Amino acid sequence: MEFMTCQAQQFAYADATGWNHLLGYQDSAVTVLARIANLDGTAAQVSDIATITANIVDMNLQSSTGTPTVSVASTISDTLNTGESWSFDDVGFNFAFEIAGTNFPNASTYQIEITVTPVDGDPFVIVWVFEAQAL
Repeated sequence: MEFMTCQAQQFAYADATGWNHLLGYQDSAVTVLARIANLDGTAAQVSDIATITANIVDMNLQSSTGTPTVSVASTISDTLNTGESWSFDDVGFNFAFEIAGTNFPNASTYQIEITVTPVDGDPFVIVWVFEAQAL
């Protein structure tokens, strides 16, 4: 299994490093979207993923602000989805996770780290950077 592409919800742009950047406000929920594919290019399904974990790091304080619980069954879709929230391409996403605003308590830069452990293969990390502005 490999991570193929990702895009975060609205206000996102990809920089030269390929990371996704989100702009928003402190104490606001953030939804991240990604397409996760098997090595053969087919979209990963719930049965392909053993676990998913999340870690939110305040980059200014260099400390974790939360490790929200991620359910494989509620974040991975067995079909690819498209729509307004996914403008990266016409193929779609199969991973969606809403992160509560309590994980972003300050006007700061946060790193959202999602670790995906496939049933077969090595874990991999998907990273987004969220710039939280003061309300």
